[in-house]
Amino acid sequence: MAKRYSRVVIYKKTGNSWAASGTLLDEARGVLVMRGIGKIRDVFEFKLLNAHNKYFKTGATVTPDEDDRIQIWMWSGTAWDSLTTTQKNNALEIDGIITSLTQDTAGGKDLLIKGAGFFDIIFKGLVFVRDKTLNKSHLIIQDIIIQLNKYNPNRTIVWDTDNDLSPKDINYTSSYKSSAEIIEELSSDKFTGDGAYKYYIKYVPDIADETSVTYKFVWKKKLDNVDNTLTEGTDTIFNTNLKKNKDKIINSIIYNVGFDCFDEAHEFLYNEPSQTVGSGGSWKYLTDTYTLIPDLIVAEFEADRTKWDTTTEGLRKSNFPSAGSYPYTFQFEERDEHGDKTGTSATATDDDSFNDAIVKEAEWLGRDVAAIWIDLYGQARWSGDVTVPFTNEFIEGNLLSLNSDSYNFSGKRIRIKDITNSIFLTTLRLDEDESTVGI
Repeated sequence: MAKRYSRVVIYKKTGNSWAASGTLLDEARGVLVMRGIGKIRDVFEFKLLNAHNKYFKTGATVTPDEDDRIQIWMWSGTAWDSLTTTQKNNALEIDGIITSLTQDTAGGKDLLIKGAGFFDIIFKGLVFVRDKTLNKSHLIIQDIIIQLNKYNPNRTIVWDTDNDLSPKDINYTSSYKSSAEIIEELSSDKFTGDGAYKYYIKYVPDIADETSVTYKFVWKKKLDNVDNTLTEGTDTIFNTNLKKNKDKIINSIIYNVGFDCFDEAHEFLYNEPSQTVGSGGSWKYLTDTYTLIPDLIVAEFEADRTKWDTTTEGLRKSNFPSAGSYPYTFQFEERDEHGDKTGTSATATDDDSFNDAIVKEAEWLGRDVAAIWIDLYGQARWSGDVTVPFTNEFIEGNLLSLNSDSYNFSGKRIRIKDITNSIFLTTLRLDEDESTVGI
C-alpha cells in the first residue's frame, strides 16, 4: 500500500491580506477536509500538539489565529519534494481561513483548529441584480463574481472557461441578497432551461509557485453520465452506510404564482395520487413560482410595447394593454383541460379575460415546477456514505455507479454530494437527486 501524506501550511494575516510566504505545520495531524457542491460548506480541521502552550509563547515560530490562511494538500506515493508540479497541484485539497481554535481542556495537549474554504467566506457577500441586459443565468453569475471581486482583491474569483452556458432567456432582478442564495436560484432548471447545475470552487495552484492559487468558479450541468464506478468485492470498500430516506417525502404542494393584474394573490394545489400512499409524506409551500404572473406580464409588454400605455420614460402605466389593443393575442399558446398546448395562441377580448389567461398560464407553468418537486421528493430516496482508501480520483457533483450485493444494487447511479478526505480514508456522501432518483 502506498504511503499517504498530508501537508498543512499557514499564512499569517497581515492587515487586509496574508503573508506572501507560509510556514509548514509539520506537527499537524488528524487532518480532515470536506468539499461539497452548491451551498454545502468546504471545511477543514486538524490538530497541533501544543505541549506547554508552545505555539503561544514568546518566540514561537508561528502562532495560529483566526483569519489566518490555511492550505492543505493530501496525496499518496512519494514525499513532497519528489512530486512533479502537476502532482503537487492535484494534491491541493483546500485553501481557506481559520474560523476557530480550541485547546483540549480535558487534560490533553492538542490544539484543534477548524476553518472554512473560500466559497463559504466570500459568497456570503451581498450582491444585487439590476442589469436587464443580462438575460441568462451564466451571464448574471459572472456579473455577481465581478461584484464580489471588487471587495476581495486579494482572492479574485475566476470564471472557469470550461463552464457550461445556460440556454434559457430569463428576466431576473434581485435586491441585495447573499450571492450564494442568488447563485443557488439561478442554478435551478427554472432559470437554466436545461436542468440543475452544480457549482463549487476549484483551487488551482500556480505552476511555478504552488502557494499562489487561482480560485476557479466551476458551474456545470448535472449530467447523467457516470464518472466513477465502485464494485463491492472488487474495489476496496471499508464501509457502506446507505438507507432509504423517508423523512423528507413531499407528496402535496401548494404553489404561489404571485399577484395578478388586479393585484390579487393566487395559490394552487398540486399532488400526485401515486405518491400519496405507502411511505407517508408532507406538504410543501412552494415560493419558487411567485414571479410567474409578473414575468408573463413583463414578457407580453416587452414583446410589443406599442400595445401598452407608457410613461415618457417608457414604463408601463398598468398591468393591462391599452383598450385599443383588444382583441389581444398572447405570446403563449392556449391550453386544453389537461394543460397541453393546443398550437393556437391564447387571446383576450378585455381586461378580465386578459387577466384570466395570464393566471391560467401561470397555473400550468407552476404545476410543471411542482411536478418536478414531487418527482424528486415524492418517494423515498437513497442517501448515505461510502468509505474507501484515500484517493483524489472522485470529484464532488459527479455521478457514481455503485454495484453492491448487500444493497442489491447493479449499476445504481447516485450523486456525490460531498467528499471528506483524511490521510488514510476518503468518505463519499451520496444522494439521489433530480437526475438519478429511481434509476
